Amino acid sequence: MSSQSKFLPTQAHIVRVLIAFALLLASSALTLVAPIQPSLSSTNYVVYSDALASGWQDWSWGGTYDLAHTGTVQSGSAAISATITSGYGGLSLRVDPGLPGSSYSAVQFWVHGGSSGTRQLQLVIEEGDSGPRTTPAHFDANAGSWTLVTIPLSALGNPATIKRINIEDRTGSGQPTFYVDEIILIAGSSATPTPTPLPPPPNCPTPVYLDGLAPGWQNWSWGGSYDFAHSGTVHSGSQAIEANMGPGYAGLSFRVDPGLPGASYTAVTFWVHGGASGTRQLQLFIQQADSGGDTAAVPFDAPAGVWTQVTIPLFALGNPATIKRINIQDRTGNGQPTFYVDTVCLSDVPVSTPTPTPTPLPPPPNCPTPVYLDGLAPGW
Repeated sequence: MSSQSKFLPTQAHIVRVLIAFALLLASSALTLVAPIQPSLSSTNYVVYSDALASGWQDWSWGGTYDLAHTGTVQSGSAAISATITSGYGGLSLRVDPGLPGSSYSAVQFWVHGGSSGTRQLQLVIEEGDSGPRTTPAHFDANAGSWTLVTIPLSALGNPATIKRINIEDRTGSGQPTFYVDEIILIAGSSATPTPTPLPPPPNCPTPVYLDGLAPGWQNWSWGGSYDFAHSGTVHSGSQAIEANMGPGYAGLSFRVDPGLPGASYTAVTFWVHGGASGTRQLQLFIQQADSGGDTAAVPFDAPAGVWTQVTIPLFALGNPATIKRINIQDRTGNGQPTFYVDTVCLSDVPVSTPTPTPTPLPPPPNCPTPVYLDGLAPGW
């Protein structure tokens, strides 16, 4: 054998090289098809689109939930079907580890109210597996159609961590079947430096909304979509409330806990803008409890294209003893297109009161039950 021939590759050498090369290709192929994790960059974060994103789990309770429903779908091939059978049950999506709330500005999703009626729901974020919970943001899901819901994290109190996203029954009675699809976290910091708070305007000892809800106040609105951090049409400061009332008698609702003594105030004041066209037909009333004690409703209109200041004296509402909720509501039964509200205050400035009632006339003979004598009799 020559000195050169002993370096020629044998058949065994060739086989070993081919095996090594095949293993290298297989390793590369596996690397190329590894699951792609959702990006935490400046792009939106998809939580659910046909299926839960990697790292997310179904932690729902108090009902039946199908995360691969194919019957009623907004886009793609699947959506979430939810039937809440227990009061305050909820669809709950959990991620581990939690996400930084400061990387996102809003939760957005599509919701369908099922075959009939209106689903009364709320969205809550939990910063841990069992709390703390954010302020709930109320929304309704109308039957027979898909509605896009966008809830700013600022309306939830800007949670530091997003561990669980819950869509819950808010009535205590459960909710019939509804559907949810295309859940995303909108990119953009929700923890931008807080601007210097607006000073309360004159005669506003108790602000309710100035560029954001005042401490202690919550969004308890129903029957529409409400953006408490709208920056397009603003009366003062940098933000206002955008309201779009789909179903009839929907309402923008501000709730405070504990309630405030009505005797400390004389009026509710706010600015309202009627949107792009037409006139918004609205009314204001106060609730003295979370679900009752409604005052009389005072109607007002909001013309398009202009900001109008509205002052509702508390005596026009019957001088409520307690102010628990302030509601601006559609009064037509047909809903209201988009309008805007800003600078909501409880005022203590004296307002003109009705002329004192004169001494009642004595009933004439044979009139044991007066109906009208210089004015309607009590109770009429």
